[in-house]
Amino acid sequence: MAKAPKPQSPDKPITVGGRPLTIRFSLRAMLALRDKWGYEDDEPGTPNARTGDQKVLERLDNLGMKDFVTVLWAATRTHHPDLTEETLIDMMDEGGIDGLKATLDSVILASAPPDAKKKPGPPTAAAKSTR
Repeated sequence: MAKAPKPQSPDKPITVGGRPLTIRFSLRAMLALRDKWGYEDDEPGTPNARTGDQKVLERLDNLGMKDFVTVLWAATRTHHPDLTEETLIDMMDEGGIDGLKATLDSVILASAPPDAKKKPGPPTAAAKSTR
C-alpha cells in the first residue's frame, strides 16, 4: 500500500541577524496580531460587520515596515515565545531583511485553507514591496 504524502509543514526556518528562527503563521500568530493591533469583532448585525480576523487579513495585504516587523514577530510566537519585537528589530538591523518578506508571504499563504489558495486576490505583501 502506498503511503499518503506528508502534508507540507507550516514551519519555515529562517535566519535573521545570524540567528536561526522558525516561523509559522498559526492561530497563535493571528491572535497576537489581533491583540497587538487592537482588532475586535464588530457587533453582529451592524452594517459591514467584520471579525477581528478579517481585519487582520485585510491589513496583511498592505504592510508597511512597522507592520511587517510585527507580523514577522507574530509568526515567531509558536517556536520563540520569548523573542521580543525589539530584539527582532536588532537582529534585522544586524542581518538585513533580504528575502524575509517573500518568505513571510509564503508562510502566510501556506497557512491559508486550500480553497483560499486557489482564489485570485490582491497582490501579497511581498509582491507590493517589490514595486
